[in-house]
Amino acid sequence: MKIEGKETTVAQNQAAIVEFISTMAKFQEANYNIPKMSNKTRKRAPFKSPEQMILAKGKVMQGQPLPAEVRKMRAKECFMNASHLVMDNHHKGWQYAEGFAMDGLLPVLHAWAVDENAKVIDPTWPTPETTAYLGIVYDWQDYSKLMMKTGMFGVLGNDFRVVWEVLKHGGIPPMENIQIEKAQRKRARQDLEL
Repeated sequence: MKIEGKETTVAQNQAAIVEFISTMAKFQEANYNIPKMSNKTRKRAPFKSPEQMILAKGKVMQGQPLPAEVRKMRAKECFMNASHLVMDNHHKGWQYAEGFAMDGLLPVLHAWAVDENAKVIDPTWPTPETTAYLGIVYDWQDYSKLMMKTGMFGVLGNDFRVVWEVLKHGGIPPMENIQIEKAQRKRARQDLEL
């Protein structure tokens, strides 16, 4: 990555992503507000924001060039791409990971696969070998149940009701805690209004 004519290293990206997400977590400790969540409930949650949870439970990971047997997938569809890639390779021990990635000026919420050797496989971004990743690796069985229940890709990139349950449980919650039917009806109404 280049910033103002200066080449940055992967190690600099890794340090920058941790520093940025730490700053965001501190800011959001006081300011993150999930709609329809009481202050009393919010105070009981172990994590107040996705950034806080990722800092506490995630780890920094190094990208690598995309393996020859993995094809590049559609840009800006990371949750779907990583989900499909793991779906096709979970029998090899691949897992779904989600958190923040940085190969530019700011970290963004992102998803990728992690292979059986704990190596990042990112079919979405053009240069994963220079990208810094900070995220949580989710168990495929738990994640696939969440996908089936919600009909959506992603954990922290999901409906806010799901994100709240994830923050409340510090990971993928029991499926009986996911009340997505209301969210699906609301989304369907919004889609019809477009």
